[in-house]
Amino acid sequence: MHVRSLCALLLIAAPVAAQPALLVVDAAGGPGSSFRTIQDAVVAAPPGARILVRAGDYAGVRIDGKPLTIVGEPGVVLSNFSFAAIQVVNIPAGADCTVSGLAVNRPAPYATVAVWVDDCQGRVLLDSLEAGAPFSMFVQRSSHVAMSHVGFGAGAFSLTCFESAVNCSDSRFVGTGGGPGIGGAGADLTRSVVSFAGCDIFGQDWFAFFAVGPALDLDASFVTITDDGSHLVSAGAFPGPMNAVVGDGSLVLDRRVRLQSRGGASLVTPGISLGYEDYPLLSVARPQAGSSTTVSMAGAAGGIYAIALGLPADWQLVPGLYGARWLDPATSIVAMIGTLDANGQGGVTLPVPAGTALVGVPLMWQGVADGGPGTSPAYSNPVAFVVRP
Repeated sequence: MHVRSLCALLLIAAPVAAQPALLVVDAAGGPGSSFRTIQDAVVAAPPGARILVRAGDYAGVRIDGKPLTIVGEPGVVLSNFSFAAIQVVNIPAGADCTVSGLAVNRPAPYATVAVWVDDCQGRVLLDSLEAGAPFSMFVQRSSHVAMSHVGFGAGAFSLTCFESAVNCSDSRFVGTGGGPGIGGAGADLTRSVVSFAGCDIFGQDWFAFFAVGPALDLDASFVTITDDGSHLVSAGAFPGPMNAVVGDGSLVLDRRVRLQSRGGASLVTPGISLGYEDYPLLSVARPQAGSSTTVSMAGAAGGIYAIALGLPADWQLVPGLYGARWLDPATSIVAMIGTLDANGQGGVTLPVPAGTALVGVPLMWQGVADGGPGTSPAYSNPVAFVVRP
């Protein structure tokens, strides 16, 4: 195990060497910083730069067409913005844009949009984003968006996707929209391909209007949900009938997913094509420089599995495997190969080097598992891996 861990760290150090120096943002203008606002750093940064944001209260940020990484120390809050706290638009094909470690909050009246991703053909990674109040996340016309550890904090994010491909892991979504007689969905998906893994998804309760929202509202979308049974996909809790999933499209569930409707309603409306498949679930603890991270796999007991780490790539379907590969095979290394125990669990713990060499470098974990006779090997969900200071 120690040899495997050491090899992993040595191999992932190769792409790090090409990273430019960090640009440091500090609202208080502390030692070593060059900028007081995140936006000033974004404007000045060359493509591919990493921007480290020290703890403090900041205005919103817009990244337009430039591949960058923004990573926040604990305590970074965006509270001064008019439209959206985080905007990522026009990222070109083949490029990466990563935003990690930011919290969104604003005193009442709340702005409605926390994150806006639009017209991105490149890869957008959203990691460790927290909400201090109810906000919405919008993803439009973007083909390679991955989220992990999104939607926690005192508030919540709802998710709206339009003509996009999105993968969400270890995240939480709660409906925040609605109006008289209408409850907001936790995720509203239109002509999109979306995967949820290890996520809680709840419809909104509108007590003032006696309405309740579904967990998912689909419009010609294809959705997969993978879980280990510890999360819930549910309509809101206000009394009254409401399906867990409404609309039209295809929904493929891992058999361990807990899907819950309300008031005696069916789980899904007639327009939803419902199927079941066994997908392995991958979870990754938030990594911090100088500590360690645990990568856990859940699947069929006795199944053979492997876990790999590499640079993110455009997702690809691979013949003979369920799911899609989000890793670049040329840069991927295997961190663990094993057999899932009697509870269907496996994993590995790796040290994360101290210092800034890995801080903000966008990487991706993904696994593959074979449950044995009668099953087909399948990719796990990908999980964005962004080391925070």
